Order: sequence, then structure tokens, then C-alpha cells
Amino acid sequence: LVSVYQMGPMDLATNSVLAFLHHLVKEPAFNELRTNEQLGYIVHTSIKTSGDNIKGLLFLIQSDGYDPNHLDERVEAFLDRFRTRLVEMEAEEFDTNVQAVKKIFLEKNKNLGEESSKYWSVITDRSYIFRKWTIIGEEVGKITKDQVIAFFDKFVAAGAPCRSKFATQVCAKQHESAMDAPVPDGAVLITNPQDFQREMPLFSLRPKVDVELLKLA
Repeated sequence: LVSVYQMGPMDLATNSVLAFLHHLVKEPAFNELRTNEQLGYIVHTSIKTSGDNIKGLLFLIQSDGYDPNHLDERVEAFLDRFRTRLVEMEAEEFDTNVQAVKKIFLEKNKNLGEESSKYWSVITDRSYIFRKWTIIGEEVGKITKDQVIAFFDKFVAAGAPCRSKFATQVCAKQHESAMDAPVPDGAVLITNPQDFQREMPLFSLRPKVDVELLKLA
């Protein structure tokens, strides 16, 4: 199962909220879905970037024992519990996490290769924001719990107004019967990926940056 909760293009301030949300989600997702529920050997979360700047939150579970429909249900149940945990999180714990993420983004490069890789990434995506990681780190330091809850409720929570979830399910031979399960309410079964792709609207391109003006600045 690979489920992506797509948020779309975002500025660095919003990107910082996503980075912080992923930090909060990563450890409990592994502990609950992998360690406690033992859904599969591989349980992974990450920030998914499509194209230059289309962001999303990704869950990946590889399981021999359960079909993808069950895995999907457990991810949704986890997210529901996670929201409750987020709302009830004490201010001290929240601030500890803020400082931890801020430290990661403001950490000095360990070597020239790491620094070069960061610079080339913003050249390749044509954003040319060479202070990207510093800016995100500074923005993380300003994040409030209400911001994170609002972001979660807008993009991730079940029934969220801007929720856009894409799930890819691959069934092992012993779970082939799961392919005949009814499609959940509100979901769409994609039978022709090419037609689906053609019918979907596209996000706008990143605004073009005038490199000559950037160089003068």
C-alpha cells in the first residue's frame, strides 16, 4: 500500500508546517503500525515531492499478512488517533519537537558534498532559494499547535475540505479476493490510469525566476 495525501504547491512557510507534521507522525506511525499492530515488515512515512514543488504526506506499508484494504483502514485509524494526540499534546512537548525540527534545518552542512547537493537541488527545481533550509528552520520556530491542527484538518483528516488522497494497492496472490471488495464511499476506482491522468486538473507551474535579476541582487 502506498497512500499519498497531496497538498499541492506551497511556500516555504507552509512547507515548514508539513515538515513539522511529518516529524510528529513518523515515530508513532512506525510504533503503532509496525511494532504494535505488526502490519508488515516495511512501514515508512515521508514527504512526497512531485514535479518541482507539489508536496504530499506519504505512507508505505508492505505486508504479507494483510490485504491493502485492511492496511488502508489501519492508516486512517492511526491518523484519527494521531489528531487526538496532537490536540492533547502539552505545550512543553510541542515546543520540544519544534526545537528538534528547527535544529535539523539550521544544522551546518557536514561536508562540501552535502552543501553542494542542497544548492544543486534548488538550481534543478529552478527556485534558486539558496537559503531554503535556513528559512524553513526559522519558520518552524514560529509554528503554533493551532497551525498544525488546522493544516491537518485541511489536508489530511477524513472529510477534510482540501483532502486529495491517492492510494496504490498491490495484492499478493493470497489476497487476490481483496481486489473484488466494494469501493469505499467517496473513493474512485481507477481502471484506466491514462484516462484518469488526462481528466485531472493540473497545478500551475512555479513562477519563473529571472536569474539575471537574482544575480544582481
